[in-house]
Amino acid sequence: MPSLFLFILFTNIILELDIKNGLKRIFKKNYTIVYIAAIGMFCGYPMGAKAVSKYYDKKEITHSDATFLMSFANNANPIYIISTIGIATLENIYLGFVLALSHYLSSLLICTYYYFHKDIIHETKTNLKSKDNISDKKLHKNIFDILTQSIKATYFTLSQILAYLIIFNVLSQDIRVILNKINIPSNAIYIIESMFEATSGIAKIALNFNASKNITLSIISFILGFSGTSIIFQIYSFIYTVKIPITHIIKYKLIQGTLSFILTYTFLNISSINITEKIKNIRIINSINDTTIFLIIVSLVFLFSATIKKVTRIK
Repeated sequence: MPSLFLFILFTNIILELDIKNGLKRIFKKNYTIVYIAAIGMFCGYPMGAKAVSKYYDKKEITHSDATFLMSFANNANPIYIISTIGIATLENIYLGFVLALSHYLSSLLICTYYYFHKDIIHETKTNLKSKDNISDKKLHKNIFDILTQSIKATYFTLSQILAYLIIFNVLSQDIRVILNKINIPSNAIYIIESMFEATSGIAKIALNFNASKNITLSIISFILGFSGTSIIFQIYSFIYTVKIPITHIIKYKLIQGTLSFILTYTFLNISSINITEKIKNIRIINSINDTTIFLIIVSLVFLFSATIKKVTRIK
């Protein structure tokens, strides 16, 4: 929860500041889409869905744009993958970076495929309903107003996340009892549990899964891409008013999971690094300070922006 609090608070401050206008010169009329996509890509779910809902309600993106964004712009934040999964669960920072790379590449592949193979109607601001003159003006807020609103929004989001975590953890435990009684293989039970709630499921797979290292890690990558039913419901709770069907989210989460599995398996097989080597957590934590983490995130945002700029051009 402390880790989530900081990431969600940071994202809410960004949304309150509404700094997307700084992207106008680079991305022209698609700057809002790029802004939302970057939030969804690197700030962790369900913040991408929250940004989609906010700017759809403000009529700054169309329903077509919202559907496009919801196909790929809901991902785990990089610190969660690298630290929680890579360092704390797998005890190997290299594996955390492999999983993160597969996670974001699979998302970018879906973004590119969806754009070029779906009928996306891009509308300029003149095609959208005109907003009130008052809403067009940037309201002046001092830092205390921004921080207060961001903290309130953060606690609201965290309460939703906690509620869904409890619900789906209880469901997964009940299902585990039932599956054990009907003698389902333990490997299958671990995967089914992780499909409900990813973090606890991944921990069990990492400790108990009976398969080769590469297959085990590729399955973990699939689960991160799919994100789990708990996360999907969290995402949908923010965008159900946009009238995007939950089946759309589930479909592209399954595709992302499959792509992540393939990419991770490929990376691990072509790599010469011994994945069974364990790295001491204290050494890793001491070597990664806040500045390093910030630079990693900025670098990922830059690479993502360079890619999304190409695939969001008006045909």
